[in-house]
Amino acid sequence: MMRWKNLMRTGNMAGNWKEPEFDFSERSDRVTLKLEVGQVVYIPGAADIRNENTDQAELKSMSKEERILEYIRQNGNISTQKVMDLCNYKSRTSARNLLEKLIKSGKIEKVGENTNTIYTILE
Repeated sequence: MMRWKNLMRTGNMAGNWKEPEFDFSERSDRVTLKLEVGQVVYIPGAADIRNENTDQAELKSMSKEERILEYIRQNGNISTQKVMDLCNYKSRTSARNLLEKLIKSGKIEKVGENTNTIYTILE
């Protein structure tokens, strides 16, 4: 908790954040953090929530293999965890099996090992 308070104080100095409010009424583990936002400016190329929502809708209508390939085209690579998220897999094994299928079909390649493994489209 002390680390969190120090982080908030640092943020407060940099971004005019309000001090955290500690709610001890019913749940002692709840902390409410408020951030005052000034003028919001659109920055082209920055994360755009509007585009993410439409991209997600398009991805849902595709097959799992197509979703993975499209994600790699948009982002350059994909991890096993992201495949689990995109395809709603509960286990890493299912995601790895699908990735292995795409590797064997010559569509993607595995780069790295262990926790640093990513998958890219073969050129």
